Parts: sequence; structure tokens; C-alpha cells
Amino acid sequence: MIHSDPSHAVFAISAAVDALILCGLLAWALRGDDPHGWHGFGRIAAALALAAALLAVKGIAMLHAGLDMPFGVMHVVWLDLVVVVPLAAVLVGFRRWVARCCERP
Repeated sequence: MIHSDPSHAVFAISAAVDALILCGLLAWALRGDDPHGWHGFGRIAAALALAAALLAVKGIAMLHAGLDMPFGVMHVVWLDLVVVVPLAAVLVGFRRWVARCCERP
């Protein structure tokens, strides 16, 4: 018999929310005509700073909600590093590939 731990759902939902925040903000930053120039760099830096602030607020809220169980915070950070950050990198790579392939000569 497989036992279901409700904390697994909390970690999965947390990683999904983190992915939506980070990838959504990066997609916003990479829009436009020239995401590779200095203007694009500023948008990317702003998106990453805003994502860090939102994820910090979410983390504090989760701590107040009781995530301080053993290794709870470590699981969330691990999921973000193993799932969310690579997903964001794939998004950036895909956006650059599309920009390169669809450029008009």
C-alpha cells in the first residue's frame, strides 16, 4: 500500500507557483524588439529582482503557515534549484532560439 503524504502536494504546488512567478517574469522581460541589448538586460535584472522579492515573501508566508517542519524549507529550495531554475533556463534558451530562427535577414 502506498501512503500519501500531504506535504508532497504542498511542495509540488510551491514549486509550480515558483515556476509561474520566475518564468512569467522572465517571459515579460524577454518580450520586445531587443532583449539582448542593455535595455533587455535591465528588464531581465528587474524581473529577477522582482521574482526574488516575491519568492522571499512567499517563503516567509510558508514559514508562518507551518513549513518549518524538518527539512521543509530545504525541500522547497531543492525543488526550486532542481526544477524551477532549469525550467527558466529552458525558457530563456527557447526564447533566444526563436529570436534567432525567426529573424528576418
